[in-house]
Amino acid sequence: MADYGRQGGSHWLLLSSYGASRSGQLVVYDSLYNTLSTETAALVEQLQELYSPRPGATMRPVQRQNDGYSCGLFAVAFAFSIALGQDPCTVRYDRASMAAHLVRCLEQGVVQLFPSVPVAGGR
Repeated sequence: MADYGRQGGSHWLLLSSYGASRSGQLVVYDSLYNTLSTETAALVEQLQELYSPRPGATMRPVQRQNDGYSCGLFAVAFAFSIALGQDPCTVRYDRASMAAHLVRCLEQGVVQLFPSVPVAGGR
């Protein structure tokens, strides 16, 4: 999902039901921000119109990007992890190989876990 509400630019993050603590809740996997923009919060409200009371959204702690442009790669990596049964909150992705991995997956038409590096005592 693209979040266009930050500083006039665009930012990619993942909204999912994976990791939700209750029915209808959305979980936000965001490699850059710890809070929802006004625009993303409005989308969450729209997606939850059938629920009363609306369960809202929660942010999950994931690896942070260290640049201003790799948010899309991280959003896809989070989605691939979830699709393959891996919790993206427990993974430290190998940033140097993420783009090449995504290109290979697209060329081969496969979904494979993104390369990761060992995590010592946490994320």
